[in-house]
Amino acid sequence: MKLVTILSKTGNGVASEELIDAVLEKLSEEDVRPLTDQVSVQSAAIVNYAVEAVITVYSGPSSAVVETEARAALDKFLDERHAIEKLVAVSGIYDALHVDGVKKVQLIHPTSDVVTTDEQAAYCNSKTISIVVDE
Repeated sequence: MKLVTILSKTGNGVASEELIDAVLEKLSEEDVRPLTDQVSVQSAAIVNYAVEAVITVYSGPSSAVVETEARAALDKFLDERHAIEKLVAVSGIYDALHVDGVKKVQLIHPTSDVVTTDEQAAYCNSKTISIVVDE
């Protein structure tokens, strides 16, 4: 039996029954797989986590710009990590948030890497970023 795990491109990634059935039907065609293989399709299990950070920025009129850039960089990083068996490394979150103009990043959550298996995908269901201006 061959197990195929899929991740939906919508929502948090849980595949609907319709999507699972469509993938199973496609993979069950005789010209797609060896005749001796049986295929089973399942949705990826979603590992939810939250990101909470405090970003200290240098004083000046650009703190809003720095915040916008940090949020965009974090969103990009998290989108890239929302895949089956992708590690969401704490170091990657720090790196994404530490854009030009940031003095330091204090990451409150997660406190350790978010590790997934070949049947799981990580999904950030909450992002809280607080900005502190260094005087």
